[in-house]
Amino acid sequence: MRLWFFIIIYLVSCAPFLWADKKNEVCRFVLLAGANNGGPDRKVLRYAVSDARSIDRVLREMGGVPENNRILLVEPTKEKLMAGLQALRTRAETVKDDYGRVEFIFYYSGHSDEEGILLASERYTYRELREVIKQIPADMHIMILDSCSSGALTRVKGGTKQPPFLLHSSMNIKGYAIMTSSSADEVSQESDNIGGSFFTHYIVSGLRGAADSTCDGRITLNEVYQFAYQETLSGTEKTVSGPQHPNYDIQMTGTGDVVLTDIRENSSGLILTRNMFGRYFIRDKDNQLVAEVNKKQGYPLDIGLSAGTYQVSLLKNDNYFTGRVNLVKGSFIQLDETGLRQEKKELTLARGNRPVDRDSTPAGEEYVTKKWVVAIIPELSLPAYDPAMKLITRNHVYLVYGKCTRLKGFGFSFGGDVVEEEMRGFQCGLCVNYVRGQVRGAQFTYGLNYVKGTIRGAQIGTVNICSGSAQEAVKGEKKKPKGSQVGIVNISRSLNGADVGVVNIAGFLAGPMVGVVNIAKGTRGPLVGTVNISRRTKGVMVGVVN
Repeated sequence: MRLWFFIIIYLVSCAPFLWADKKNEVCRFVLLAGANNGGPDRKVLRYAVSDARSIDRVLREMGGVPENNRILLVEPTKEKLMAGLQALRTRAETVKDDYGRVEFIFYYSGHSDEEGILLASERYTYRELREVIKQIPADMHIMILDSCSSGALTRVKGGTKQPPFLLHSSMNIKGYAIMTSSSADEVSQESDNIGGSFFTHYIVSGLRGAADSTCDGRITLNEVYQFAYQETLSGTEKTVSGPQHPNYDIQMTGTGDVVLTDIRENSSGLILTRNMFGRYFIRDKDNQLVAEVNKKQGYPLDIGLSAGTYQVSLLKNDNYFTGRVNLVKGSFIQLDETGLRQEKKELTLARGNRPVDRDSTPAGEEYVTKKWVVAIIPELSLPAYDPAMKLITRNHVYLVYGKCTRLKGFGFSFGGDVVEEEMRGFQCGLCVNYVRGQVRGAQFTYGLNYVKGTIRGAQIGTVNICSGSAQEAVKGEKKKPKGSQVGIVNISRSLNGADVGVVNIAGFLAGPMVGVVNIAKGTRGPLVGTVNISRRTKGVMVGVVN
């Protein structure tokens, strides 16, 4: 008798779940595809597959999509992609009458052109793709494409209980929405610095809470697009490929908006209070960047994250802070900025999906890196060359004249070779070598070697000039700059080495000058040669006519 009593009590308590009306719920299906390989004529991408996994992760954690309603394809063929779409179509047809609303989301990251997406050596045209997706019985079709020229798509005509947030005000919305990472004639860019594409990175960050402009904890389709558009455009303004403009095409009837994620339904996360501000970077235990937030003062913001240990970095007032936080399942914690320690900014490397690399600092200043530049002038060797861009060359050969921002290798020019910031390597030329910043290497020319900064190497040739400041170079460092000039007419403002040649002129030289006609002001070492003239010296002058 007691056993039957407990059975009845159990059945009564479970009744609301057993006979719940699914007509008030949303059933969501998702297909995600990532393809780094776009064919033999395309450069293999680095992050298309990981981008698809990032979207899959955030929808799994915060998007209310059960496992059997979600398909993730890695490097799929056209046949496998079509099979995945057909599988979800069949699944949707079996449940469409059980739910008040069915949604389908398609996400693709990889190569594409003006006609369609590229899967290795196969092309799946936009028209084919839209027709197949259109056949899936759903009230709302959402397509997200992160690929080059994906904007052309917008011109083509043609029983597990869900989390409570899926019972939202958009139940009466029907139609479709297309989000593309770029316009019809633009490339989509990825970066090593963020470990993925700009567009997908900001979509994921937005879905986790960064796009919550209304501070209601619900991230809608329009909020995600607006956030991804602004951040992608801002993040690509200074890249070689130029600004990237995401596109949006929406055809919907009804009122409200489509809620994609709900932070309040997430098990854990970070709370950024109203007074906090700056750009926050959140990385997981594998050092993967899972969210980036440009927080402004005046409103609170929650970031939904799974339980675990995260590294939080903050750029604030041109200062860089970092620290770790531990998130426990089932609770949100407020970020304590006093626990973040200030760090020195370091230069990092980021590469795009073009055959050039981008170096960038945490402040967002970006460089373009080329391993080899061989040309008459740089304009003829770089298709996307901009005279104002910051170019780093590992090795370059200019037949007439060339310039770069930094040289980190070997540089040769028959005419002029200009390095605007720093040279770490060897410059060899017949006419002029000019470095505006610091030199850590050697220069050789028959004409003029001119270093505006400091030298930690040697200049060998005719008319060597160093006009840098030793005090500026050694600030904050234990070692002082060292350098030597060997040639005819050596002019130095700051050297801790030796000038060897004819007509040596030095302003502060903490080392010997060996040659003919040594003129020094502020020396602290011996001058050895003929005709030594010095106003200040703390060393020994050896030679004729001192």
